[in-house]
Amino acid sequence: MKVKSLILMLALALASLVVFPVQIRAASNNFYIAPSPVVGSPGAEVTLSVKLDSVTDLYAYEFILRWDNTLLKFKSITNIWMKTVADTDFEYSVPTTGQQVMVYEGFTDASQTASGTDVTLVNITLEVLAGGICDLNFTEHYLWTTNMVEISSTATNSSFLTHEPYVTFTWTPDYPEAGETVTFNATGCFDPDGAGISEPDGYQWYIDGSSAGTGVTITHTFASYSKTAHNITLLVTDNGGQSYALTKWLKIDRDLSIFTIWPSKEDFMGSINKSIDAGKWVVVMVRLANIGTILEDPSTYPPDAAVQLWLTDENGNEIELLKSWTGAGIGPSPPYYPGESWSKWYFWDTYGYDPGTYKLKANMTVLPGETDASNNELWFGPFNITEGFPHDVRIDGIWTYDNVKYGYNGYIYTVGQIANITVCVSNVGTANVSESVIIHVYKDGVELPSWPQTITLEGGELYREITVPWFTFPGDTNIDGVVDSLDLGAMGTAWGKFEGEPGYRLACDLYWDGVVDSADLGTMGTTWGKFADEVTPPGVYELDVVVEAVSGETALWAVWDNNLVDITGYPFFFGYDYWELVLP
Repeated sequence: MKVKSLILMLALALASLVVFPVQIRAASNNFYIAPSPVVGSPGAEVTLSVKLDSVTDLYAYEFILRWDNTLLKFKSITNIWMKTVADTDFEYSVPTTGQQVMVYEGFTDASQTASGTDVTLVNITLEVLAGGICDLNFTEHYLWTTNMVEISSTATNSSFLTHEPYVTFTWTPDYPEAGETVTFNATGCFDPDGAGISEPDGYQWYIDGSSAGTGVTITHTFASYSKTAHNITLLVTDNGGQSYALTKWLKIDRDLSIFTIWPSKEDFMGSINKSIDAGKWVVVMVRLANIGTILEDPSTYPPDAAVQLWLTDENGNEIELLKSWTGAGIGPSPPYYPGESWSKWYFWDTYGYDPGTYKLKANMTVLPGETDASNNELWFGPFNITEGFPHDVRIDGIWTYDNVKYGYNGYIYTVGQIANITVCVSNVGTANVSESVIIHVYKDGVELPSWPQTITLEGGELYREITVPWFTFPGDTNIDGVVDSLDLGAMGTAWGKFEGEPGYRLACDLYWDGVVDSADLGTMGTTWGKFADEVTPPGVYELDVVVEAVSGETALWAVWDNNLVDITGYPFFFGYDYWELVLP
């Protein structure tokens, strides 16, 4: 009885499955392309169909079809199947690279669906750009029924080909010079439909419209440079009589150009008819470019080749050759690639020039074979040099003569070293009188011991160099990382010695007043018993040099000239206002 009951119950359960069926969709909803393969000819258009072998209750679909954008270019989409059933939202997009199309379509009525077999979803028209062969691949494909429930799907990829040959060629060297043998190579050509290409007659070369030979490779020499590019054409014919030609342009040109001359000053920023006060620095940038083809051989810059920067009067008559860059100094180390540009800099001290109207002229030697000499000269101006100021001192730069490396953040010293900083100052006042100049030196905003100091600059005295020692660990005279009795002993041997006397040691003159005395001993007392990282931990330190405005000096120029210095020894124009030391 129990067995019969179980059989009866199982039968009833199976019956219930028939009454309430569950639909299981087959995974045979397949995207494919017809015809396959797709065949076309360069210059013509081809239309392919994106199809589904069968689909049931389709609400929406999406796919991405990709091709080779050197062979095919998207043109249009037509014959949108779902729109013939009911209203749809239809979208497609093609990226700027042009190598694919993404298509989406879905019914606007969320309950609407469509079914069919051998369905053409859309037709896609492509332009054939060249002979060749490529894949047509579905990189994504989706089907959905109502409520965006995904229907499993597959995709069968296809291909495109032309009966015409695929044509490509290269040449070596990439940037030939006049008189140099150029080899043209077509080994990358092939016939997509398999008919084959016979050598040498299947490869016909033409240069500037004239026959240049046959075969997979040929050589040719171009006798001279030219602003006009050469037309290089390769016609390939396969054994079935199908032909395709490819044309490239080869320019063999030599042309250097001066395209910018720019004097940089706060009241002078590239504008003409401006003034500069005598005694001020001006940074002149001359920018050059190679607008021809590559210059690979350094000998293309003859030793006597030059870029010159001239000061002229307002009529263009040469007054002074300010700077000449010669030979290899014209530019960076060759090769100079097409479009490459570089700058030459000149730091012009306008002190001593008479007030008046001037121009700047940059010119460059015409190189052998250069095709355009008109761009080898450039002018700036006119501009005015005014009389300047009766009382005017300036900082010309700040640097070091120490044999230390320059790192990313500044000059690199070891804790305990004396950093000998050189400050360069000038008296450019038109009154031509001596000036009493007060100099301040700050480390991270705190003035160093023994500063400020006063010096006298004679009228017209230029580029006075002043050494400013910074004791990175004051008192550590033997650089062993601690101030102790050994350092005191060293100070004792130098005690009472003046700068220039035998036995004088700068490392002991901590107050930097030219004598080793109680002031230095007092400074040592501040670091006695201390270790280096307690006094000057490793890091980056900022040094500022400020020259006070002298009596009668114009405040504006005092701010510009007397405070701004930089970390590399150039004058102040680049706007740096500090000099950095690195203690690793």
